[in-house]
Amino acid sequence: MNVYIFKCNSWTNWFDRDNPSGTGDWETLSDLQQGNAGQICKKPSAIEARVIGTGQDAMATGELFAFNDVTTGFVCKNEDQTDNACLDYEVRFCCSDVVPDCGDGTWTPWFDRDNPSATGDWETLTSLRKENPGRICFNPSAVHARVISTQVEASLAGEVILHYDTTTGFACVNADQDDDMCLEYEVRFCCPPCPRWTPWFSRDLPGGTGDWEVLSHLRPENPGQICQAPTDIQVCLFVC
Repeated sequence: MNVYIFKCNSWTNWFDRDNPSGTGDWETLSDLQQGNAGQICKKPSAIEARVIGTGQDAMATGELFAFNDVTTGFVCKNEDQTDNACLDYEVRFCCSDVVPDCGDGTWTPWFDRDNPSATGDWETLTSLRKENPGRICFNPSAVHARVISTQVEASLAGEVILHYDTTTGFACVNADQDDDMCLEYEVRFCCPPCPRWTPWFSRDLPGGTGDWEVLSHLRPENPGQICQAPTDIQVCLFVC
């Protein structure tokens, strides 16, 4: 018997808009999208429901559900249960369509250089490059940020985001939030494939003011070996 485990890389937060005190527990997608603007994608690819308090998976409770799908959402009717009372559930949705497409490129590792204890969470590209030399490409084609604790995609977390792009990176400012505190995020970048790398060049040593491997000097010293518009750069220690 083959067992298939669905893996989602962009779950939403858990939502609970109803309780079973009336006709049942109605966690419908349309109502949740309306009440949580921008936090649930238009067409989720999966849904999960669990019992509030215990965290038990809905499918393990033995209760009957009128709906449990990505079109309607989740509905448990009291009248369908042997004791005429549903448990209280919360739901979340998989929003794979909000994760940027990396195509034939490669995602970097996840980076987390800051936390929101000061002015916010600043995962900027310039700072990340300095702290992680050679690990982030020169011209990323996509950026992906998520909440560290829950792995909720940044755009679905319900916070005001200052920067979320391939030029600046990611930044969330505490003062922009209703509770004056950002969640803690991590970020990664998509690096497009390089069709052809040049040879490795070393034109300088750090014996003077530093190691200056600048393009304007490398080109005339290596005529015809470096293209006019490089798309990426790699740096490694001389032992490479």
